[in-house]
Amino acid sequence: MVRNIIEHASDGLTSALDTALTTRSLWSDEVGMATRSRERELALAGLREFGEEMRLLRKSLEGYERRVARVVREVERGDPLHEALRRVGVAERRIELMLRLRAFEDVRHRMRVACFRLSLADGLSIGEVSRL
Repeated sequence: MVRNIIEHASDGLTSALDTALTTRSLWSDEVGMATRSRERELALAGLREFGEEMRLLRKSLEGYERRVARVVREVERGDPLHEALRRVGVAERRIELMLRLRAFEDVRHRMRVACFRLSLADGLSIGEVSRL
């Protein structure tokens, strides 16, 4: 009789375990799909933000380049370098450029993290992701 009770309890436990594992597997798949979907959204947002930051950096570099070209022209005409630099405002542009470069690096880093997370959610190994 004790043996029957143990066997019956064991059968019930196995059945409960099977149900729990199946439910967990289904839940895990749903969560995995939701996670991949969310990671994809984040990666796309990161790529878009990176594209916009590249445009802003390019614009800042072009402005800096124009100012430096003005300084060159003024110095070629005989103006003292320090006066030309002050007049053209290269120092202010340099500060703006340095801030833009820092923002570019921050956005680039966030974009890469988001893309790596998506790649991991898609099943790539850490080694595969590191080679992207």
